[in-house]
Amino acid sequence: MAINLRAIDLNLLVILDALLQEGSVSAAARRIPLSQPATSLALQRLRTLLGDPLLVRSGARMLPTPQAQALREPVARILSEIADTLQPESFAPATSERIFRIHATDHIELSLLPEVLQRLAREAPRARLASYSMDGSTLRSETVRKGETDLVLGYLRDPPEGFHRKTLFQERFVCIARKRHPALRQGLSLEAFVSARHLLASPQGGNFSGPVDEALAKLRRHRFVVASVPRFAVIPGLVASSDLLATLPAGIATRREWRNQIDVFELPLAVPGFAVSMLWHARQHQSPAHLWFRRLVAESARPE
Repeated sequence: MAINLRAIDLNLLVILDALLQEGSVSAAARRIPLSQPATSLALQRLRTLLGDPLLVRSGARMLPTPQAQALREPVARILSEIADTLQPESFAPATSERIFRIHATDHIELSLLPEVLQRLAREAPRARLASYSMDGSTLRSETVRKGETDLVLGYLRDPPEGFHRKTLFQERFVCIARKRHPALRQGLSLEAFVSARHLLASPQGGNFSGPVDEALAKLRRHRFVVASVPRFAVIPGLVASSDLLATLPAGIATRREWRNQIDVFELPLAVPGFAVSMLWHARQHQSPAHLWFRRLVAESARPE
């Protein structure tokens, strides 16, 4: 006869396990703990449900039936597996082999990932990081919408519903030029800035204007953008080998590897900066591994 699983209360399995292990109603009641009348009542329900007396009296003792003996190990195993399944997730960075997946602009990859990777190597040496490119369609992608991506990092103005966001730092813009640029011997004035030829980063590709041009328009000024490229990473090298100027986030422009090739100038006009944030799906919000990774990324973003 098939058992109706909907009729089985998990508490009945706990009581059945205690009865099978102890072989006594009173001992099982103490083990659970439960009153002896309530344990006796549960035994009657189990007998009806399973169609077997389970425990039969023999003198002063209660002996298990063959079915009860057959159930002892499987019931104990099932309860152990349920307990393991419902146990809150834990995370041990030192031994974890988890792969953390992020979407990030190359600005973030250049300015933040070096510190993230150093901390990851120290705290979770066997964990790995997979970074994927980010564009206008990233937040609509299947992996992000389902919470399969751990973090999205960048300039995130309007997060979709069901996501959490935390600001990591405020970024500002600066101008870069090659060392000993002939037009900048006296520094970077507004006239020198608008007279120069410019290189622009256009992450979406093909644009020749941005926040700088919006700020210039308010002053009724204009600059000539010679070329646009989709990645910030290539701009310092192009500027270092030409007379072009470029406006970049300070986190990229001030990196050590470019110090001998480019000069960094404060902009001669007010251009608003932007907040760099991390975004994650609500389903990951309480995960111990995810909490640890978010802390690591946030601490990596703090200025020394």
